[in-house]
This record gives sequence, structure tokens and C-alpha cells, in this order.
Amino acid sequence: MVSFKPGTSFDFPIKPLSVLAANVVQSYTPPVSDIIDDPLKLFERQVEAQRRDLAAVASTPPGSPVPGTGPSVSMGVDAEWVHDPDTRTNRILSIQFHVVGECGEFSHIEYLKGGAADKRPEFAKLIAEVLTMGVEGGYILEWPQTVIVAAFFLRADLTAFGDLARFKTRLDSVGRSVGTRGAGIPFDVEFEPRDIERLTQARRLVACSDDYRRALQVKFIDLVRHVPAGTTLADVGALLGQPKIELPPGAIEHMDLLLADNPELYAKYAAQDALIAVYFLHRVKEVIGGLLERGAA
Repeated sequence: MVSFKPGTSFDFPIKPLSVLAANVVQSYTPPVSDIIDDPLKLFERQVEAQRRDLAAVASTPPGSPVPGTGPSVSMGVDAEWVHDPDTRTNRILSIQFHVVGECGEFSHIEYLKGGAADKRPEFAKLIAEVLTMGVEGGYILEWPQTVIVAAFFLRADLTAFGDLARFKTRLDSVGRSVGTRGAGIPFDVEFEPRDIERLTQARRLVACSDDYRRALQVKFIDLVRHVPAGTTLADVGALLGQPKIELPPGAIEHMDLLLADNPELYAKYAAQDALIAVYFLHRVKEVIGGLLERGAA
């Protein structure tokens, strides 16, 4: 527990992020473990991860989800949609992720077929699929104890998931948005046979051949609560030296047409929004960590 000395104070200049961004010299990127540059350390860490995962599987009662043993994984999440005037609803086009793991980072865009409310993916299943991609790619060495999902206007992006009604009552009210306090929300994911094969072939995790389930502990953070009122994602990106991708005039109102006519530009735009979210999360954590160190000194 950190305690502040009497009289400790911090100065927070209240300036628009667009003004602060003018002082950015280089692009910000989250730190990753230095073991990726040391083959011996990386091998030792992989052995340790497999040993801990085996112990978790062995100690978990049959039929229960295996808990995570690894460091937390951060995900920036964003969704693109277009308004359907016929149904007066939003049709989800894609959900994009930018994931920062122990040994690197990667992006994934999940394109939705149809995008209607009854066709939207289940939250935990899609998060588990993205984590599995990270395990396959070597960005994640252990199933994480905690997954941190960050978004800019989280309430809107969570509507892209078809099972939001199942867990929305477990979200906490944070200002005028939603998030989680404390340990987050637990989810239970049952893997399909093809996913079990992928995990075992990657030689990262220990998997059983039947009734294989993993526990997901998810913390939700809405980054809009960490910036001055009126700040846009473009302002945040500029502050980080990671600017939003510019679109032609009028494209944002017709993202379905952009996806059909210029899928490469669509993908760059969508992926960058998720990247900005998770990069800002890491930057905020670094700043808060620095303030706590100053207060404890």
C-alpha cells in the first residue's frame, strides 16, 4: 500500500491534449519484456511458463476452467458500424483489437457478416480467440491472469458484442460511462477441438483433449474518463505521436462503402483507433506509476 507524505502535492496543468501534443517529439510505444532480445532468457521464460501452466491444469478440478498464470494482457478495442435507416439500428462492420503482450504486440480485425444484433459475436469467445492468436504468435507466453480491455467510449463499443446483456449488469458505473472496479469480471471459455489443437501445436499451453476450459478475468476501462472533457481520439493519438488515419470527406458516415471500395484504407483506419486506445492506457499507467513513486519517496 502506498501512502503519501503530508504536504505532498502534484501540479496538473489543465490544457487541451491538442495543445500538449504539439510538444511530442517521437512516437510512443508500450514497453515489452527485454527477454525477446535474449534467446537464453526467452527459452528459460518459456520453460517456466509451461511449468506453471502444467501446475495450473493439474490442480484444477475436472470440469472447472483453468485459471491464468501469466502477466496481464492489454487490449485496445474499437468497433466500426454504419447506421441502417430501414431498421433504425447500427450494423456492426468490424471489431478491431490491438493487443500488447509480454513479448510484443499485434492487431486483429474481426469482420462481421451481416452485423445485425443477432449476428454479433460473444465477448468471451472472441477475446479468447484473440488471445489464442497471441499465444500462437509468441506475443503471449502464458494464459494471462487478467485481461485489460480499454476503449475510448467503452459503452458504445461493447454494443458490438451479442451477449452484452449477459454481463452488462456486472459493469460498474464510472462517471457517465461504464467500467470495472477491483478484480474485474470473470468469464468462462470452452475451447473447440480445433482451438485445442492450435494451442498444443504452438507448444505454449498445456491443453486437455476433452472439456477444455479457460478462465478469463477481464477489467474494463473507458479512457474517455482519463482525458479533459471534449478531448477526441484524434487528440490522444496526436499526443502519443500516433495520429489517426485520415479519411476522405464523408467516409465516416458511410464506412460500409469505404470497406467495399478501399478495404486497405478501412483496415488502417480501424486498426489505428484500437492501437491509440491501448497505447494511451499504457501511457496513463506509466504516468500514474511515476506519481506514486514520487509520493512514496
